[in-house]
Amino acid sequence: MLRRCEGLPLAIVAVSGVLATKGKNRIDEWEMVHQSLGVELEGEDRFKNVKKVLSLSYDDLPSHLKSCFMYLSIFPSEHLIERMRLIRLWIAEGFVEEKEGKTLEEVAEGYLNQLFNRSLLQVAGTTIDGQVKMCRIHDLSREIVLSKSTSQNFVAIANQQHRRWPENVRRLSVDKSLGNVREKFSQLRSLLMFGVVDLPSNSSVLSLFSGGLRLLKVLDLRGTPLESFPNEITKLFHLRYLSLRNTKVKMLPSYIGKLQNLETLDLKQTHVTELPVEILKLQRLRHLLVYRIRSSLWQFIGRDWEAKPAKKVCH
Repeated sequence: MLRRCEGLPLAIVAVSGVLATKGKNRIDEWEMVHQSLGVELEGEDRFKNVKKVLSLSYDDLPSHLKSCFMYLSIFPSEHLIERMRLIRLWIAEGFVEEKEGKTLEEVAEGYLNQLFNRSLLQVAGTTIDGQVKMCRIHDLSREIVLSKSTSQNFVAIANQQHRRWPENVRRLSVDKSLGNVREKFSQLRSLLMFGVVDLPSNSSVLSLFSGGLRLLKVLDLRGTPLESFPNEITKLFHLRYLSLRNTKVKMLPSYIGKLQNLETLDLKQTHVTELPVEILKLQRLRHLLVYRIRSSLWQFIGRDWEAKPAKKVCH
């Protein structure tokens, strides 16, 4: 197997990740992988062969992990991914299956560890106590996941390059600019923005999409130059995940209580200093992240309200 990986470290790591999931005493399982490698590594293009090996790692994933892995294509190249952000997004997307005796967060953590063990994800940063804080996906692995997600119409990427949109886009990642977004997305379920600075001055973000976001579950406007809470958001009954992190939003309206399905509300690094009492109407809220700045020091007025069995706990 090492010889067939042609000495390329990424290919060796990818194959070892596949083998680690097989029974140590199951010669037949190892032989199946060995035979698959023989087919995948035919040809002369070494990088092409590595991609084929990584594709084998993807094909070996169970169905629920395939969705979680393909979701990584929604993040821009070389983007560091926060572990808890990814877990909350997976939950909001409905990728995480319920298991008796475990919270959804604990189940999603197990998914993440499986991707680490298979070397499909890399650790990019840890906390003081050694817990994974940030992760990343290798460029070659990202090419694989982009190819898979594109062929299955799983994620559409909007960047500065002109492109023709596929029909029924369900997940849209906007990278840097909204200039190329001029379509109606009637089936859109998720909208994430990365480094977007060209929002309209009136903050009517959703009006850009011609009212086609009624089915939206995930809305991540992190880092955009928003100055006020977009009123259109309260019409998104199915919304589960809302991030206004690192925007200039100063207050939440009382009608935030209309978002009955909201599970995550991220207000970190905003100018919000008070929460309306209507926040208590959000009975499905699992994560409330918010703090404000005073005298150049971080003053926590709340952090992560994480759902636990039969109660909510503030860490």
